[in-house]
Amino acid sequence: MLSKLKMELGINAVNKMTQMFKDMKFSKEMHSDFDKNANNRVNGVEMSTIQVLTNGNWPIDEPTPCIIPPVMKELTVKFERFYNSKFNNRKLMWLSQFGTVEMSPLFTTRKGYQLIVNVFQATVLNLFNEKDSYTYQELSEKTQVPKARLDAGLIMMCKP
Repeated sequence: MLSKLKMELGINAVNKMTQMFKDMKFSKEMHSDFDKNANNRVNGVEMSTIQVLTNGNWPIDEPTPCIIPPVMKELTVKFERFYNSKFNNRKLMWLSQFGTVEMSPLFTTRKGYQLIVNVFQATVLNLFNEKDSYTYQELSEKTQVPKARLDAGLIMMCKP
């Protein structure tokens, strides 16, 4: 089967796919090790899934700028320390545009609400823990999210 794929797609494509499967397996192992060997919680917040992907094998864009909330930043720093303790000469690049966040909002006394948002939306929502209202300009400046991504995230949160 593998030889047929190599003939149809070429050896480079098959090698990339093989590396992608290795990356998925490696990511599961890294996450499991991180859960076991490090305190992966900060103020009740945890990283539930981590994907460590080999650069060049995945169709990945450049990182999108975003000033993530301090609690999320602290989690990324913890994971980086953990990762660097295992691999000295590798560099992690955080791709916020591919991340999702599960949030339990506290704006109501009813329990059970769960919001699943992207990292940019979580960053904006987190700002409302500091004050009740922001202008668009303030949100843009505080998050540093590019206009197109910020607009899309805000529109999705405002639609009924």
